[in-house]
Amino acid sequence: MSINVKWEGQYTEDVMVLQGIQQGAKLSTTLYKCYNNVILDSILKSGLGACIGDIQVPAPTCADDIAVLANSTADAQGILDIENEDLEHFILHCKELEQIRSKYCSKIEQTMDEIDTSTYKKIIQQGSLLQIIMDCTSKDINCYSTVYENIETLARNMCYEMHLLRTKRIKNLITSTV
Repeated sequence: MSINVKWEGQYTEDVMVLQGIQQGAKLSTTLYKCYNNVILDSILKSGLGACIGDIQVPAPTCADDIAVLANSTADAQGILDIENEDLEHFILHCKELEQIRSKYCSKIEQTMDEIDTSTYKKIIQQGSLLQIIMDCTSKDINCYSTVYENIETLARNMCYEMHLLRTKRIKNLITSTV
């Protein structure tokens, strides 16, 4: 899949999208909320972007799409520069979420060991853990549907707990700086 950006009536070159999850996957809405709500809040708080009267409308959304509206290229770039944390960082690398991640990754490993004790290790070596967490059916893992369901449930619960902790910490930061 590829995407492009329209600016002042002209389109950029296509950019290949190499990561993502299936449209309609059970985990889609949870991941969307975990990642995009923080971005949307940050954009609003920045004061950048378009306004209709005194109402800020810098990043309207529809389903899982976000549009960036700005009156200048500087504002648009400012909005694009606000968040540099990506989904991989949030799910796999954020130190603040390590305790939750370890607990669930251990459970995912145990679940995958029911298939084959080397499967989880192969996934880690291939750098495919994020894809397994986002959509375990996307990898060629031969297992029963209950194993897929268990992995998906663990992944959803992990993302939800991580989201709750992250939201709590962000609220504490905002409260302590005001």
